[in-house]
Amino acid sequence: MKLKKIASLLFIAIITLSILNAGNFLIVDEKPVKTDVIVGLGGGAISRADYSIQLYSEGYSNVLLFSGRINEVAVMRNEAMCLNVSSKTIIVENKSISTYENAIFTKKILIEHSFKSAIIVTSNYHMRRSRLVFNKAFKNTGIKLVFCSVQDIKFKPKWWFTDNYSRTIVIAEYEKLVGYFIEGRLV
Repeated sequence: MKLKKIASLLFIAIITLSILNAGNFLIVDEKPVKTDVIVGLGGGAISRADYSIQLYSEGYSNVLLFSGRINEVAVMRNEAMCLNVSSKTIIVENKSISTYENAIFTKKILIEHSFKSAIIVTSNYHMRRSRLVFNKAFKNTGIKLVFCSVQDIKFKPKWWFTDNYSRTIVIAEYEKLVGYFIEGRLV
């Protein structure tokens, strides 16, 4: 009987810790390294463009690629050009309407340009799913991917359950992770 109680308490503790850590689990942030291209994913966050441009300015690549919906990448491209990035060093992929399509369309462009490495930039809460999707899409291509996330200042990963914005983000990301898993789009 005591063993059942201990096992039950342990199970409850594991579930509780998993729920409490759900926001932190979404975050992946690797150290940037020099690559052939920096890929900034759309999604409505200008901070993604700004961080991509910052990495470009710091010399991590000589090429920027913005991937997303037409209006998102137009804003990202304009932001880069306003910050003195030459239009000749910007590639635009504007057909994507999902993270999965970001990966598929970006992969095609990287292969066409014979790029061997890329930094993928997106919001911190979006990076776990992005990494899983991109790793599967780029499997067996020989292209090395590095995942550098930009912090969303409104997202509170440690205390995600305490405010509506963070709760909404975490729940949506887990729903998408499950959906992508069911569809076979994750590693």
